[in-house]
Amino acid sequence: MLKELLAPAFALTLSPGCGGGGSSSSAELASTMPLPVATTQVTRWQGDAPAAVSMTFDDADESHWVLGARMLRDRGLLGSFYLPTDWVTDWQPWRDLASEGHEIGSHTVTHPLLTGLPLEQVEQELLESKNILEAEIGQEVLTFAYPFSAENDAIRAVASNHYVASRAGPLLDTVNPSAPPDWHGLHAIVPISSWNLARMQVELDRVMAEKGWLIVQIHGIGNSTAWQPVPASVYRGFLDDALTKDVWITRMIDVISYVVERDSVRLTTRLEDPNTLRVQIRIDELPKHPVPLTLQTVLPEGWTDATISGATTEGPSKVFVTNNERRIQYDVGAQDRTVRIRRK
Repeated sequence: MLKELLAPAFALTLSPGCGGGGSSSSAELASTMPLPVATTQVTRWQGDAPAAVSMTFDDADESHWVLGARMLRDRGLLGSFYLPTDWVTDWQPWRDLASEGHEIGSHTVTHPLLTGLPLEQVEQELLESKNILEAEIGQEVLTFAYPFSAENDAIRAVASNHYVASRAGPLLDTVNPSAPPDWHGLHAIVPISSWNLARMQVELDRVMAEKGWLIVQIHGIGNSTAWQPVPASVYRGFLDDALTKDVWITRMIDVISYVVERDSVRLTTRLEDPNTLRVQIRIDELPKHPVPLTLQTVLPEGWTDATISGATTEGPSKVFVTNNERRIQYDVGAQDRTVRIRRK
């Protein structure tokens, strides 16, 4: 849901005698000048992207950092890598990925079928994996992926005690809505070796049509010996196609944080004077991993351009026209703040 708060009309009162003294009839009649009402809204996805995509990698396969991360890096993108800690033979590649900004997530210790374990053992697998990863990687581990995508309500409850969100596998509807109903029941598509680029593009077109969030679950790439490796050409082509369509491709934790902030932000837009808009931003629920929010403010009639102060990016920002309204788009850090938009 997009957040929007209409500001009350602002009235500028002129004091008698302003502009040169005396008590001319115009000064004596000075009253109010009604100024336009302004609105600000947060976009569904960062950068006003048409959809979000997260590339996730399961099982600590060598192809993840040799091919998967390299192709992300070449395009300025980040992914999420889910490691069963007992399957890691060399921690250095994963430490390197974490230092580059990729997300390292939990995939248990031994990769068991959780639905076949007593809850006490489920708890041990989830907590011990998190502790090991944080000790080895040196970063907080915030998300989890169920082995074999197997879970139920009881296992989701255990996961919620240790992680902010958990990814399962394919369901009838594999596109997550822009406001997922259960952070510990996130859906994903699982491409297999027989998928070609056209099959992947079907999923991309669908998430764009639904303006939702597509999570891609990969086990191996290219000549990997992992389960059902995806052809490197298909993986590469999917990334390029998504970028061409301006989809927001980022880590799972980034999308989660954006949604939490977006759905708890309160915005108030007022005119301080005829040439300055003030946007007050209040975020009721700040996630553990904050990310910038993208805002759009409708400019008053007659404004053709503006500059921003107090936002993540200072100075000129993107001004465009939509629905016969001239808007300015900008990013703000996830914290309470005041942004000023000044007419140029």
